Amino acid sequence: MKIIDMRNDNRGIVLTGAVFMIVLAGFLFWLWWQKPRYPMSTIGVESYQFRYIELIKGEPERGKELPMLIALHGYGDNANNFARVLDGIDFPVRLIVPEAYYGKKSWYPLENQLRGIPIEGRKLQSFIIAIIKKYEPAGKPVLYGFSQGGNLALYLTLWDPVRFSYVVIEGACLPESLHPEIRRLDVAYPTISQHHGANDMIYDISQVRREFSNIHRLGLPITLKAWPTNHKCFYPDRMNILFDELKEACASAAQK
Repeated sequence: MKIIDMRNDNRGIVLTGAVFMIVLAGFLFWLWWQKPRYPMSTIGVESYQFRYIELIKGEPERGKELPMLIALHGYGDNANNFARVLDGIDFPVRLIVPEAYYGKKSWYPLENQLRGIPIEGRKLQSFIIAIIKKYEPAGKPVLYGFSQGGNLALYLTLWDPVRFSYVVIEGACLPESLHPEIRRLDVAYPTISQHHGANDMIYDISQVRREFSNIHRLGLPITLKAWPTNHKCFYPDRMNILFDELKEACASAAQK
């Protein structure tokens, strides 16, 4: 007579059920995360319609102008997701998070970024000029860009430095051929604070150091901080450091 050990069968059923529930919970969380949390606004600039999120953060004083923080998300992301990443910002600021407009959640064509970044960068420049005119922030805006958004942020800073008071670049690497050959002597450049993961598999840290050296050679105020992280540096301790830096930059901008 063959005896079947039902205990082993039950364990298999329980294990399968547990795996299914974990996968289901992950899927439901993903659906919840993808659901837009913030309303989108639209502004027409030239022949383009830009979509963006505008949030008032912290506890601003009534009747007092707010500084502005413009945040550019990375490739494959969207404005709502990136605004959630920045939920921890608790200081008074008007947060502007534009949505990538090129297509496929991208700011520019990946297959031809040397041509795409200047073209799409000029469009983004027009949007930023319009946003500044619309909201009239206290001082010049602070600009923050991650990954692909960081490339555009750095490009705008190098070629249109009068627009910003402080710039934070994270997980980005702008090709040196898109750097200016000389710096402008008639304007004051904003401080450029560059952060990068030492284990970044998209933009190798050695490549980023060469980019940094080239900008530093121009005499621009730039710093580079390497973190023991990968491409996405959105860890709680790391984000607290970022928020403190942005808070100080926005407060300083509002006083100028």
